[in-house]
Amino acid sequence: IQDVTERTGLTTIVIDDATGQAKPDSIPLAPEVKAAIKALGLPTTAPDRGLNGDQGAYNMPGVHVANVEQQDWFTKVATDVLLPRFKKAGKPFAMVFWSRDPDGTQHNQGDSLNQLTPGINGPTSMAAIRNVSGDLQRLRDALKALGLDKTTDIIVTADHGFSTASKQSRTSAAAR
Repeated sequence: IQDVTERTGLTTIVIDDATGQAKPDSIPLAPEVKAAIKALGLPTTAPDRGLNGDQGAYNMPGVHVANVEQQDWFTKVATDVLLPRFKKAGKPFAMVFWSRDPDGTQHNQGDSLNQLTPGINGPTSMAAIRNVSGDLQRLRDALKALGLDKTTDIIVTADHGFSTASKQSRTSAAAR
């Protein structure tokens, strides 16, 4: 599924933050994949996280926006380039769609600088959850439109959850 030794982009397609960049660790796009992305009017270089990449500091809040632009690009490439390509090939396929949201936004969210509320459930984190929910729906809609919905398994996983904890006193919410 993920052949880490295949670095040409011809048999394994990798679309990630480094797509389209001339970096030693980036895997090039196969010419037909690149052409299909261009045909959509999209850049062949993945957008960066923009304002969503600012993690802030102890004295400066982090992000107040979800990772919408980058996620939209990834979703559009998956739904309008890769899934139709897999459908046309007529073979079984495995596609890993790793979403930076809500995790990346929650790590960097700046809604609660030096305070407990709203914590991890602030408006920025909620926007990130809505963002990834919309992305998943677009993927599901594309599978259905392509007639792949009945033969495709979707597995959703997460690496961890988030919580806001204060351990400043024996009476804090976390201590209780």
